[in-house]
Amino acid sequence: MTVNDERVDVNVTEKVDATENVTDASQKTSQKIIDLIKEDPCISTSKMAEIIGVDRRNIARNIKKL
Repeated sequence: MTVNDERVDVNVTEKVDATENVTDASQKTSQKIIDLIKEDPCISTSKMAEIIGVDRRNIARNIKKL
């Protein structure tokens, strides 16, 4: 294995770890959305975004996936 091969392996591993972190964050956001809707079925995406601390478009995207 050459030095270049090792660099590729490390970069691939780092990308996988980053993807897992994004997935975890998305799952946590989705759960928070579900919890907020349970508390207030009429809550707006803007209000959820304000409470959770993410962009309203992020909330809408998560709701669409749910």
